Amino acid sequence: MASQEPDQDEDAVLSYDFSIHELPPIKIYTSRAKAFEDVNKWAKPKGCAFTNGGSKKKHGLRKAIFLCDKNGPKPVEGPPKEKGQGRNKPSKGEECKYSIICKEKKDGTWELRYREPWKNSDGVETNFCIHSHEATSGTGTEHPVLRRLQRKGEREEAIVNQMNSGQKTRNIKDFLKDKYNKKDEESDLAKLQDIRNAIHKERRERKAGRNTTQTLVEELEGKEDWISRPTYREDEPNRLHSMQFCYIPLLEYARLYCSVFILDFTYSTNSSDMPLFEAIAIDATGRSVCTTFEFTEAEDEEDCIQSLRNLREMLGEEVSCKGGVMLSDKADAIRNAIAIGT
Repeated sequence: MASQEPDQDEDAVLSYDFSIHELPPIKIYTSRAKAFEDVNKWAKPKGCAFTNGGSKKKHGLRKAIFLCDKNGPKPVEGPPKEKGQGRNKPSKGEECKYSIICKEKKDGTWELRYREPWKNSDGVETNFCIHSHEATSGTGTEHPVLRRLQRKGEREEAIVNQMNSGQKTRNIKDFLKDKYNKKDEESDLAKLQDIRNAIHKERRERKAGRNTTQTLVEELEGKEDWISRPTYREDEPNRLHSMQFCYIPLLEYARLYCSVFILDFTYSTNSSDMPLFEAIAIDATGRSVCTTFEFTEAEDEEDCIQSLRNLREMLGEEVSCKGGVMLSDKADAIRNAIAIGT
């Protein structure tokens, strides 16, 4: 078993000559996060980056280690994967030992420290001041930690705003490029996967430990301009049977000006794997109005009949009794439900 690295006494006078190596300048910071951002800002044009390597607590003070982001194991070629088993994504590590220490002081500030070389029981020396790999381009695009640090704050808010407006990932990337690359600041480093990660993070935070169904029901119930009517299965009270919802201003518009409705089911549009029943109204000018939506368990005749009943209930008796036109595709379940309902 290889010997573990001993704890070094950072308060002792360093005997090693660090001046021959390129290391970040020793500074004092108000927080560990500030130190981490500053050392990465220093490392970016030099073609490297730092990641958090964990921390220890001794005598009530913490000591963190900032490792080179290439500290992981070198890639090993594995057997090719079959279709559907994922991608062969090797490690990008180079087993680099380059690292520095960030130590908390008694006044609450944090100070950078260098690490002296040490030898294990076999006499092999490890030098923490030398990289074991070539420098990257210096733009920062090759380092996920630099892209993640840049994305914090204003750019992350921009991604969320674009997501809320219905923009796709590639369109969001183009938006960030057009917005930030024209200014007198660093170019945007975000890749498509970084934007996906930001979107997934925002969705996880919105769920707050709830599943997709709970999130939808509770968010709709908290909105004044929306009507939601969830129904649950009798044999499983916690399992959703159907969920009808509509936007009140559009529903009122459909009641006043529309007598033609297009009915259809869509698939693969939600994480609950439930068909979505849509009722779209058409007014006299040809404008389409999304009237109601309803998640159902399946697209069978019984569910279609219930969805039409809910639609008529939403529209009210005055509109339902006037008659009108209902359009659908050749799905037998919807056509039979319309015939029965009328």
